[in-house]
Amino acid sequence: MRGAIGGRSFMSADYLIGSGTAIIGSPKTVRAKIEEMRGQDRLGILLPMFQFGILSDQLARRSIEMFAAEVMPHLRG
Repeated sequence: MRGAIGGRSFMSADYLIGSGTAIIGSPKTVRAKIEEMRGQDRLGILLPMFQFGILSDQLARRSIEMFAAEVMPHLRG
């Protein structure tokens, strides 16, 4: 859903996921979506963004560590 707060537009996580702009979820979900997009030649450059909105530094670091340990090794090759 698109909307506005204080005159500034925003897009919900559901909208970003549905449009293919964002991949959000567990490591298994993220791996599967990246592989799906690679198989369809829809993924040129992957630009991970681990801290957004009000996500704390601690949770952002956890996301980075999970991505490095559980997603990246499956993407090589």
